[in-house]
Amino acid sequence: MGNESGRAEAAPLLLKEDWLLEKAGELWSEGVGKENWAWVFLQEPRLVAFGVVTPGRVEWPPGARVDWDRVFDLRLFNDQGEWHYWRAGTNGGKARLRLRKGGDDLLEEGHFLWGTEVVPLAGRWLELRETRGAAIKLPLAGRVKGTVLPLRLSVCQMIDYDKDTGMAGIVDAFLVGLTDKAGNVLRPN
Repeated sequence: MGNESGRAEAAPLLLKEDWLLEKAGELWSEGVGKENWAWVFLQEPRLVAFGVVTPGRVEWPPGARVDWDRVFDLRLFNDQGEWHYWRAGTNGGKARLRLRKGGDDLLEEGHFLWGTEVVPLAGRWLELRETRGAAIKLPLAGRVKGTVLPLRLSVCQMIDYDKDTGMAGIVDAFLVGLTDKAGNVLRPN
C-alpha cells in the first residue's frame, strides 16, 4: 500500500501554539483559493475545543485555556487537508499531513457533531449543547440556528489497495470541514 498525499513529522514532537501557526501556513500554501484560515479541534483531559487559526493568531473559545503538555489529540484542518497530532508516549507526539489530491481514492462523508440547542456567547462564539450535558463552542455566531442542526464534520476516508491480495480498505481518515444539515459549508466568522 502506498499513498503520496501526505507526510509525517519526526517524533518526538512537542506541541505548542507556534507549531499550529507554522502548519496552518503549510495548509494555506496548498490551497487553490489561498484562504488563510483553518479549524483546529483539540482534546486534552480538561478541554475539548474548536478554535480558529489565522495568520499570526490562534483563537480559542472564551475562557478556554490550553494545557499544551496534556494535549493528546489535535486536528488542524481546512478544505485542503489536515495536520493530525497525537500524543505518543511521555516525551511528545507524532504528526502527519494528509491533503486532498487528485488521483487519491477518497470517500467523503459527514459525521454528526453533537448539539441540539444553540446558545449565543460573546463575540463570534456560540455553544452547541445536548440535554445530557455535552457542549462544544464554535466561532459560528449568527451562522448557525437550530434549523440547520445537526452540524457535521466532513471526513475524507482514504482508500488504498493491498497489491498482494487486491483487497481495498480504509487506511486513514482526515477532517476537511464543517457543514450544516443541508450540506452547506460553514466557515468561521
